[in-house]
Order: sequence, then C-alpha cells, then structure tokens
Amino acid sequence: MVRGAEEMDGGFTVTAADPRVTRVGRVLRLWTLDEIPQVINVLRGEMSVVGPRPWVPAQAAHCSDADRRRFDVRPGMAGWAWIHGRNQLDWDERIRLDVWYVDHWSLWLDLRILARAFVVLFRREGLYFEPSRLRRARRIATFPSR
Repeated sequence: MVRGAEEMDGGFTVTAADPRVTRVGRVLRLWTLDEIPQVINVLRGEMSVVGPRPWVPAQAAHCSDADRRRFDVRPGMAGWAWIHGRNQLDWDERIRLDVWYVDHWSLWLDLRILARAFVVLFRREGLYFEPSRLRRARRIATFPSR
C-alpha cells in the first residue's frame, strides 16, 4: 500500500479496486506473499500459526471489554474468523468469531483450522473486502457443535 494508507478513505478495509494498493502489493496479496513477515514472527515466538489475526493498536483501542478476550491468546496467521471469510467479514463478525475461538480452543480445533487454511490459501478466497459478498460470508461463518 502507499504510505499513509490508513489515514486515507477506506481506513483498514481494502477492496480489490482500492487505489491505495500498489501493483507490487496486488501481486504480493494475490499469492499471499504479504504473509511472509508473519512467518518470521512465528519463528521468533511472537505469533502462533493458529489464532486470531493480529490487529494494529488503533483497531484494538475500539474494542469493548468483552471483545478484548480475543487478545487472551497469542495472535496467529490463520484463525477461526480468517477461515470463515478472511477479508469478507466485517469487524463485528471477526470479533465474534475470534472470541468464539478463544472460548472453544482445542488442539483438534487448531488442526481443523490449519486444514481449512490451506484450502482458503490455495483458492485465494477472500483476498479483499467485497460488500456485495458480505451476506454470503456471514452465512458461511457458522459454529460447529461441541
């Protein structure tokens, strides 16, 4: 993205036709190469492979106390919200799915997320926020029974 993109129209939401994304950025995002810095963070122990996606402090400042529970686990590259819509989910839905993950964490759930993450990654699903697909993404984001 161009410098200062967060302050420009659109904020943290990125669409496919977003003028703030550079040509190089589009290629990196298409092939998910923009995740390489997060792999380094996992190797350094700052992140987990599975967990809620990390947020920037400006986003976290707007969370309610109940929503802050998503920070009770280490952030990850792939999480419950990520596999259920990636960037097609609005913020409230992402938080709801992340909090559900924190409440229901298990090794089995992490393995399910990893398996689904590879499918999402190779299909290149949800690379950008598309308001027209938001309703569909919400229908997909259902919770398994325990």
